[in-house]
Parts: sequence; C-alpha cells; structure tokens
Amino acid sequence: MSRRPHPSQRFMAHAQDASRNDVLQTETSKSLRQVLRAARATGALALAGRRLRELPVESYAPTPDDLDEGEKFWEIVELKSFDCSHNKLDELPSDWRAISTLRQLRVARNSLSMLPEALLSDLPALELLDAGDNRLRSLPPVPAAGCALKTLLAPRNALEKLERWNICECLTLETLSLSDNELIKVLPSLPKPLRALDVENCSLQHLQPTQFLETLAAARNKLKGVDVGGLQKLKYLDLRQNELQGSLQLPSLPALAELFIGHNQLQHFDLKPSPLIATIDVSSNSLQKLPESLGRCINLRALDASNNDLAELPCSLGTLPKLQRIALDGNPLRSVRRDVIERGCEAIKAFLRTRAATPAEKTSDDDFDPLALANRVRDPVCVRRLFFTSDAELCCDAI
Repeated sequence: MSRRPHPSQRFMAHAQDASRNDVLQTETSKSLRQVLRAARATGALALAGRRLRELPVESYAPTPDDLDEGEKFWEIVELKSFDCSHNKLDELPSDWRAISTLRQLRVARNSLSMLPEALLSDLPALELLDAGDNRLRSLPPVPAAGCALKTLLAPRNALEKLERWNICECLTLETLSLSDNELIKVLPSLPKPLRALDVENCSLQHLQPTQFLETLAAARNKLKGVDVGGLQKLKYLDLRQNELQGSLQLPSLPALAELFIGHNQLQHFDLKPSPLIATIDVSSNSLQKLPESLGRCINLRALDASNNDLAELPCSLGTLPKLQRIALDGNPLRSVRRDVIERGCEAIKAFLRTRAATPAEKTSDDDFDPLALANRVRDPVCVRRLFFTSDAELCCDAI
C-alpha cells in the first residue's frame, strides 16, 4: 500500500516556523512517537483523548522507515487494538489494509459523519467496532467474503434508513447497539446468531427478534407489540415507554430473569411462571389486577406495580421467600391497609399470607398447586390451618 507523502500538512507548516508553537508541536510529536513505539511492542495503539484532528499516517500505514533507532523489524508485534476515541476526528483514512490483523477498533466520541466503505473488507479479523457518539448516518456494508465482527456499537449517532444494510450476512455478530438513533424507524434483517440487541430510544414501530437473543433492550420506541414467543434463551426484556395497549400475555420464557414493561397502557397482564425471574416492573400502566402466577415465580426479588389501578393483590405474593421489595404507590388498594403498606415488603407478605386460601377451600382437585402449598407451610398460621378443618377447632387449639 502506498502511503501519503506527508503525514500532516499542518505539522510541516509548523516545522518551518521557528516559533514557540514549533517547540510545542515537536514535544507532541515526540510523545506520539513514544506511543507508536509502545504499540509496536505490545500490539495495542492508544491514541484516545489526544485532541487529534487526523490520525498520524504511521498509525494505520506503517513502514520499516518508521522504526526508531535500536528497533528490529522482526521484533514488531502485529497490531491488534486501535483506540482513537475521544478526539476531534471528522474523517478516517480510506485504506486500512496495512493493519489487517486488527481485532478491535474504537473511534467513539469524535465528529465522524461516515466510516470508510471498505472498512470491514480491509479488516477481516476485526471483532469489535465501537463507533458510538459520532454523527454517522450509515454503517459500512458486510463484504461478500464475510467478516469476523462480534460486537458492533453505534449508539448516539444520526443513523437512518438501515433497511438495506446487509448486517444479516455477518454470521459472527453477537452484540449490536443502535440506541439513541431517533431517526431509525425500521431495522434491517438481523443475523440469527445475535445474542444482545439494544435499540432503545429509536422510532421503531415493528421489531422482529431473532431466535437466540438473550438481551432485548427496546425501551422508548413506538412498539405496539413484540412477538417473543420461542425466545428460549431470553434473559432480559425491556419494553418500557412504548405503545403497548390492552392485554399482554407473555409466553413461556424459561430463562427470563428481568422483565420491564412499565410506562405503557396495559390493562391486563399475565405470564407463565418463570423459575429464574427476579425483577418485574409493570409500573405506570392501567392494570386492575396482578396475575396469581406471580406466586409461582419462586426467585422473584423485586416487584414494581406502582401507579396502576390495582384494588387488591394476589395472596400468592405472600408465599414468595425471596421477595424483598414491592412498590405499590399510586394504586387505589382496598384489600391492604395503608399502614401495612407503609411498613414495607415483609409486612405486606405477612398480611397476604393471613388472607391466603387453604387447600380445604379449593373448589376442585384440579386447582391444587403443590408449589404454593409448600410455600405456605413456611408460615405458622398456614401450618395450623392445614390440620384443622374448622375455625372452632383452630380456636380451641389456640386456647
């Protein structure tokens, strides 16, 4: 690859000027040479936060002439990491083939309006590309030969019209972040191996998740619904501040640990019990009741149901051994006294246990729930209720 005749016209102008600014530029150049020499020894080039307006040619198109005295070309380590984030770059070089071994490229927090068209072709070993906090309107295409990209971060840009972006051809991609690009209305087809997708604060009206997603962050969009059926590996789901309305019934999601669907317009919500779910946020909706199935989410630790239309709570919540936080502010609750709510989670759970139905009060054998029964056995009041069939017998025992 041919290199430019001069690394920087600005540097050459200063070199001909015998002024104090010339001395400062020389010191900066010396410091830069030290950084470049360290990169040749370690394989990691750190140019972040240096207020650079353009990259030194030695950084992306090195030649043997760049070696300092005492350096041996056979001792040079291939460049694997290039960090030029937090600078003032408004463009990048168009040709990166001289450092084709690069695996990580960080260009975040600059003033870039575009990335080189052939960037992924020039860097076939690239696994991480961080281009967040720029002014990008598009992203480089995936070459026909494919690429090794695993993580692509491009939040807080000016991206739009990505429908024709062929990212689905990148079969190694696992993490994609496009959050805070408010002009994105439609996503392109996504690669099937994708594990994490962050599209918060865009303008999406439709979203089709891929099968192997583990993290889906899609808050602050215009979604009226998302089909998450079949996402057996999904661990984190965030659909806050969308346009979900009416009824939402979540399918079985056995790996789900965190669920956030607050700040929508839901009136009814139901879910299949998940053994791993620990956090549920349904705040700021119009829910009139919570599902009894919450009592079978045995690892639930935090429940935020504030600012809804709840008049009562499911008694099964009182049997959850790990539940430590319940937020209920802003509900017209009639079944739980205000002083009980003010005493906190444990007081609410104890109150609900006293109101829980006993097995004798079940209407049929089909309603029998061994898990709920096992949870109630932990409560002394419920234990006594199991062995006495009438209130009279229960009172005699107390005497």
